[in-house]
Amino acid sequence: RIRLHLLGRPEAWLRESDGSWRRLHWPLRRALEVLAYLASSPERRAAKEELVAELWSAASEAVVKRNFHPTLSHLRRGLRDAGEAPPLQLAEGVYALNPEIGWWIDVEELERLSAEGRSLADQSRDEEAAAAWEAAWRLYRGPFLAGSSEPWAAARREEHQRPYLAALRELGSAYERLGRPTEAVDAYRALLVEDPLHEQVHLALMRLYGRGRRDLVRRQYERLSARLREELSSEPLPETTAEYHRLMTERG
Repeated sequence: RIRLHLLGRPEAWLRESDGSWRRLHWPLRRALEVLAYLASSPERRAAKEELVAELWSAASEAVVKRNFHPTLSHLRRGLRDAGEAPPLQLAEGVYALNPEIGWWIDVEELERLSAEGRSLADQSRDEEAAAAWEAAWRLYRGPFLAGSSEPWAAARREEHQRPYLAALRELGSAYERLGRPTEAVDAYRALLVEDPLHEQVHLALMRLYGRGRRDLVRRQYERLSARLREELSSEPLPETTAEYHRLMTERG
């Protein structure tokens, strides 16, 4: 009944009885943050103490006492049309999203698709693996809770980006095995947008460009070198440099 998009700007959608989707709104920002926290937690649950420590980390005890329960009530009101079952459960001090509701959460789906692709690739089913990783790529709308500077969100951002980067890396490799170099380039370049210091991906691009575009090989190597100098005060690995020179001198 409910779709939660937590990658990029967070959004929540409720499926109406006629099959259409209605976007849910919470004027109180903290209510949506509680929902996002629970939806991205193991088993979609968290103790009250954990919610307070992470979402009200800078608040005094008096502020927490005044705001915690009204925030949860505000969240429940926003989900009141999700069905007869209460969308938010509380048992022994632990809050959880009710599994009876039927939740679709993009961070969970991204992880599932990335793992599914890996399993299919291990069975040499590269076409199907590529399809799973392509779906993961389409699903990604940006970093987890984009725009949020909350410490807990920043801590989870890398965790939820990891399956996306893995999917793109594996997708590029699958495209190469399938003889689709142009699509492999696109996947690798998309990965570098999120992780511009991934040296092995720069190297994979150089090898693809080395099939006839030495100018692009040079540009990619120079881009990698500049990034490493600016951000890490280092140079490419010796094996990367050696491969670069081989590609630049190899006869077509």
